Amino acid sequence: MLHDFEIKNDSSCDVSFRLVKYSDKNIYALASGASLILDLYDQPDIEFINHERVYFVSGNSSGHIYDLQKYSYLVVNNGNYDVHLSEKNGMLGDTFGNVEKISRQGTKKIFVYTDNPKWNATFCIEECEYDGISLLTFIRN
Repeated sequence: MLHDFEIKNDSSCDVSFRLVKYSDKNIYALASGASLILDLYDQPDIEFINHERVYFVSGNSSGHIYDLQKYSYLVVNNGNYDVHLSEKNGMLGDTFGNVEKISRQGTKKIFVYTDNPKWNATFCIEECEYDGISLLTFIRN
């Protein structure tokens, strides 16, 4: 039996998603603070499109979209080479797959959307790429 199911976007960003369980191929867009009522048979599973910084919590008659928690770090480059830092699951910065440059002997404040980041750091010497993680110190704020 169909019933009304409200999806409310409580995140700080506009999102696009599709329903996973149903054969519905539509893509739904929901602005921050907006809500949408759909006629559904049961609780939906949704898949976000190009937005990994939010998550969905579903109840009996409604579901909510929330921002992922943000964790900040001060990164200290103790080496004599610029290091390019990324997070293996793409959770660094506001954009999926973001890469930050940490200047040699420099510091930079960064943030990630996971409490257990898996860092990837590289630096180049004469066109050869090396693992740079040992050059960095991470201080969680």
